[in-house]
Amino acid sequence: MLKIQRKLENVYPAVKELIEELKLSGQAKLAETLHHRMYEVPWTTGTELYEELKNIFTEILTSKKIEVSESLKNQMKEIVLTIEKFFQWQKQHSTFVQEVHKKKD
Repeated sequence: MLKIQRKLENVYPAVKELIEELKLSGQAKLAETLHHRMYEVPWTTGTELYEELKNIFTEILTSKKIEVSESLKNQMKEIVLTIEKFFQWQKQHSTFVQEVHKKKD
């Protein structure tokens, strides 16, 4: 299990490893869904991909129908927290930039 340090650049390797671990644990369909989103969907921006990954993992984590190990759930939670941290930073940065532009006008 890759220990994801909450940095955005760690999301891709963490998801790649998670896909392999899902395959090994008998969750081939779920692994294929993640693989498709990561490598086959032509995202316009990285933010779109992160939002989609966050949605997929949140759905898995809250589903009563999808059974995954606690270890895999913990990996998914770490990825979601990393993505949320990025979105929070992005929102704060965007607000700061808007305030700077307002002061110039």
